[in-house]
Amino acid sequence: MNVWCSNRLFRVCSVLCVLLAWGGLSPWIATAESVPVDENLLVLVSDTHIHHEGPIVVNENLQFDSVALFKRVVDDVLRMNPRPAAVLIMGDLIHQGTADTPYEMLREILRPWDEAGIPYYLALGNHDQPPRFFKIFPEWKEKMVPGCCAWKASFKNIDFLVLETTDYSNGWYGIHPKVQKEWLDAQLARQTRPVFVCGHHDWELMREKPALKNPHVQGWICGHRHDFLTKTYPDGVRELRIPTTAHAMIPNSGYLLMRVTEDGYRFTFVPLRDDSHDTGKEIFLKRI
Repeated sequence: MNVWCSNRLFRVCSVLCVLLAWGGLSPWIATAESVPVDENLLVLVSDTHIHHEGPIVVNENLQFDSVALFKRVVDDVLRMNPRPAAVLIMGDLIHQGTADTPYEMLREILRPWDEAGIPYYLALGNHDQPPRFFKIFPEWKEKMVPGCCAWKASFKNIDFLVLETTDYSNGWYGIHPKVQKEWLDAQLARQTRPVFVCGHHDWELMREKPALKNPHVQGWICGHRHDFLTKTYPDGVRELRIPTTAHAMIPNSGYLLMRVTEDGYRFTFVPLRDDSHDTGKEIFLKRI
């Protein structure tokens, strides 16, 4: 290399170093810290059904590659700018199996969120296996109510109280065991902010229904049925169902963007398949 080239290279490197020091290259260098976070935006996911033996076969005309579809969710969230405050996943994390493999796959799929510092919260559903889940996700043991994987998550303008609802003797139905009841009642007794109470099962299938005796309760959020709708039950409980990402009998795989506004909560369906029926659908729940 001649002297002129060497000097020029030195000058270019010097300018780059100065720009880096002053932040002059920040528009071109995106880091996790540089992506803003929208504190009023959340991503709601349910029924990921991670299956380690290839696509889930519903019938000869309907198959779901649950791993590929959930990877799309992970990639979508990574590309968001601003990013959501967190992602809440409402159960049925895996599809089936008698080994740790599905949870190991899930852990690896979630790694980009770990590396980017994107918070996510995991609930359990009737397809899940708590001993295997806690083996691969041991940090969630700290969030347990004794005997139940129940937890609270708080954001700028909304809280979530999430329950473990599965009756493991017949997973189609939900229950609310005594230790969890005591925990939820204590939480609601001191709740002074808007809050959604959540569980994997829909309200209709809860054999033992939680007492939602607090005027700040905005409703019940669940998965399990794999659809996207809202309904109000005769006892006044307002329910919002999160669709499945990967196991819809009617092709409707997707997830929800939840926008918290001054007067309520807007849920927008994001499809993961071209044939999803609810593409463009939104549900707005007025703040109680």
